[in-house]
Amino acid sequence: MKRIKIYLLLFAAALGLTSCEGIFAHLGVENPADLFESVGTIVGRTDAGKQEKMVVNKVEFAPDYKTFSIWTRVVNDIGPYALTDSSDVRIEVEEYDDGVRTSRRVQPKLVKAWNTESDQIKELGLKVLVLVDLSLSQDQIDAQREAVQEMLTVLNQDNLFVAFMSGNSVSQTRAVTDYILKQYFVHESSSKFLYRSILEKAREMAAGGEFWAGAEKLDLVVFSDGRVYDDNDEPIDPNHFKMETEMLHSDVTGGGNVSVSYVNFGRSVADGDEGDATNVLTSLCETTGGAYLPKFSWIVLENTMLDGNDGDFASNRFDFVNPDRKVYRGDNNQLKLKFFSIKDDKLIATATANIREGTLFRPIIVHGETLWEVILQGLSVGLIILLLIYLVGQFIVPYIRYRIFLKKYVVEHTGGNMVLGDVAVGQTCYLCKAPFVKGDKVVVKCEHTMHKSCWDENEYHCPECGRHCEHGSHFYNKEHLFDRRNASFYMRWLLMAVQASICAWVSFSVWSHFATKHILEYILPSEQLNVDQFGTHLNQLPSYAFMIAFFLTLGVAFLAIPRKRFGSFMGLFLRALISAVVSAVLFLLVSVVCITLHLEAASFFINLIPWILSSYIIAVVGTYGTRIKLKKSILLVAVGVSLISMYMWSSLYMLLAVDYRVLLLFSYMIYAIGMALSIASAAPKSEHYFLHAQGAVKTMDIALYKWFRANPNAVVTLGKSVDCSLQLSWDLQGNVAPVHAEITMKKGILRLTPLEEGVTMSGKKLKVDKPVKLYHGSRFQIGQTNFTYQEKDL
Repeated sequence: MKRIKIYLLLFAAALGLTSCEGIFAHLGVENPADLFESVGTIVGRTDAGKQEKMVVNKVEFAPDYKTFSIWTRVVNDIGPYALTDSSDVRIEVEEYDDGVRTSRRVQPKLVKAWNTESDQIKELGLKVLVLVDLSLSQDQIDAQREAVQEMLTVLNQDNLFVAFMSGNSVSQTRAVTDYILKQYFVHESSSKFLYRSILEKAREMAAGGEFWAGAEKLDLVVFSDGRVYDDNDEPIDPNHFKMETEMLHSDVTGGGNVSVSYVNFGRSVADGDEGDATNVLTSLCETTGGAYLPKFSWIVLENTMLDGNDGDFASNRFDFVNPDRKVYRGDNNQLKLKFFSIKDDKLIATATANIREGTLFRPIIVHGETLWEVILQGLSVGLIILLLIYLVGQFIVPYIRYRIFLKKYVVEHTGGNMVLGDVAVGQTCYLCKAPFVKGDKVVVKCEHTMHKSCWDENEYHCPECGRHCEHGSHFYNKEHLFDRRNASFYMRWLLMAVQASICAWVSFSVWSHFATKHILEYILPSEQLNVDQFGTHLNQLPSYAFMIAFFLTLGVAFLAIPRKRFGSFMGLFLRALISAVVSAVLFLLVSVVCITLHLEAASFFINLIPWILSSYIIAVVGTYGTRIKLKKSILLVAVGVSLISMYMWSSLYMLLAVDYRVLLLFSYMIYAIGMALSIASAAPKSEHYFLHAQGAVKTMDIALYKWFRANPNAVVTLGKSVDCSLQLSWDLQGNVAPVHAEITMKKGILRLTPLEEGVTMSGKKLKVDKPVKLYHGSRFQIGQTNFTYQEKDL
C-alpha cells in the first residue's frame, strides 16, 4: 500500500511539473528539418486578436546559421504598403522561446527587407490589363485610380496596362504612367458597352502584339458597376444579347491564355437587370480562371493571378543575422514581425515564423566552438569541480568540524569533582586510567572521558565506540592532513559521481547516435511513421540514458564492492553494461510510444516513467549482493534530482557564459550526485565486522571489530596455539598450524595474511606472507573450517 502511495505521489508531481511552462517544453519533439529549412506559420491571430495579414512561406538558414531569410506572403489587404523598411513602414522584430521573450543579446537583427513580388511576377511573365469604367461618378473613378496605384506598388509599367470604357467605344491600351493616372481618370460619359469592351480587349490580349508579346500569362481586370441596361430597362449596347451569348457560350479569349477578373465599383447588385450582368460576369470569371470581387482587394486579385504558383510565391523577403553563440536547441522559437505605419504608428500587419532547429542534446550554436574545444572546456570544468570537492571535503570541512569539536568537547579539567552542565566529568582517563590533574585537556564527547593526547593516540575516537558512532568519535589526523579518514564518508561518493558524469558526457558528446535511429526505423517502418519528424530528439534519449547508466552503475558498484582483480573488474563491467542496456531499452520503448502516438511534447512519458525505472535499475544492479539495503526514499530523490537537473541545465544557458553543450555536463553531474548520495545514505557506516565460521565447528559469528576497536593496530591471529586470538581448537582433523594466519587493519580495511601453506580463498591457494583484502562476502578456508567475512549492523 505504501508503494502504491509513493507511485501516486510521483504521478501527481509529474502532472504538476508538466504544467510548468518552460520546464518540459524543452524536451518536446522538434521538427527535424533542422539542416537548412523550417516551415513557418499559416494564418494566425495577433496579440490584439486580429487575424494576421501575412503568412510565412519558408525560413531558410545559411549552412553556418549565422544568417537566415524569411519569405512571407500577404493574405489580407494592407493598403498601399510594400512592407519594406522604408520611410513608410517601421518594422519591429521580437523572438520568443516557448512563449518567453528571449534576451536582447540573442535576438536576431534585421539587416534587409525587400518586396519580392515585382521580381517574381516578372519571372512568371505576367502582364495585366485594367479596364477602367469612365461612365461612373468621379468619386468611383477616383477609387479605380487608387486601386491601379496600389497594383502599381507590385507591378510596373512593363507589365501593368490600362484601357478606358466610355460611350460606345474602348480606348487603346496604354502603359500606366503618372500622366495617365493624373489626366485620364475623368468622367466622360454616362454609359458604356461593357460586354463588347471586355470581348474586344480579351481577344486583343490573346492575339498578342505590341504590349502582350512574350507574356506567359495574361490577366484582364475589369473595373465597372456591371450596368448593361439604361433607365428604361433597355440594353445600352444594340448588340447586347449577341455579346451576352458570346460571353457565355463562346471562347472569349480566342484560345489565348487570358484570365478575366471583375471588380464591382458600383452599388451592390442582387437582382434585376444588374443581377443578370452579375451572373454573366461571374460565369465568365469562373470559365477563364479569374475571380469575381464585390469590392476591390489587390491581395485577392494577386492570389488569383498567381494561382498554381502558391508554393513558390512570396511577397516579401527579410534577411536576418544571428549573434555569435546563439543556440538553437529544438525549442519552439517564434519570430514575430510587426509592421507599423510611420505616418500614424498604426499596426499594418504581423507575421509569425515558427523555427525549430537543432535538438536539446545536439544543439546548433552559431559560430560556436568545435566539438573538441567543447570537450576540452568540459574536462577543465570537471577537473576544477573534482579539485574543489576534494579540497573542501579533505581539508576545509574536516578542519571546520575539528574546530567545532575543540570548542564543544575539549575542555581544561578543573581538578577534583568537575561538572559540565548537569553531567559529572570523570576523574580518571578511560584509556590510560591516570587521574586528571588541573589544567589537563580532556575530551568529553561521550561518557568515556579521556585525555586529549590519549584521544589522539587512540586514532581520535573512544575505545568503546567505533569511529562512525554517533557520540564517541571525531576523527581528525592533524599530523597527516591527507589521511583519507579525515574526509567525510560521502566525499568519495561525490568524487565518483563527478567522474562518472565526466565519462558519460564525453562519451555522449562524441557518439553519433545513429544506432538508436536505425533501431527506431527498423521498429517503425518509415512508410507508416515519419521517424525523422517525431524521433530526432528521441533518437538521442536512449544513448543519453545508456551513458549515464553505464558509468554511474560502474562507479556505484566499485564503491559498494571494490575489487582490483581482473575477474572482479569484469563483474563490475558486466553490471554496468546490464544497467546501461536496460536503461536504453526503457527510453527506446518510450520513444516508440511517443512516435507512434505522434506526441510532440511527451514530457510525462519521456521524463518520469523511464527515469523512475532507470534510476531503480542503476541502484539495484549497482548494489546487488552488497550490504547496502536500498530505501524507498532513494527512488524519490533520484527522480527528483533527474527532473531538477533537466530544468537547471536547460535554463542556465541564458545566464552563464559557458558553452551550452558544456552545461549538459552539469545535467549529468546533478543527476549522478543525487543518485550517489541517495545510495550512499543507505550504505552502513558502522565498523561491525565478523567472521562467520562453519564446518568443523558449530556455526557461529566471531566479532572481529572488538579487537580493532580496542586497538586499531591489533593483530588477530588464527591457529591452534593457545596464544592465538582465535584458537581453532575445534578443528581436530584439519592441517592447522599453531599460528596459521593473521588479520590486520590498515586504513580501515581488514587484510588476511597467510603465515603457513594451506589457506584458500574462493578455491584458490593464497601465497604465504602476501596479504589480501577482505570484503563483505569474502570466503576463505583454514583446515576444515570455512570462514565468511561479513560487515553488518548489529
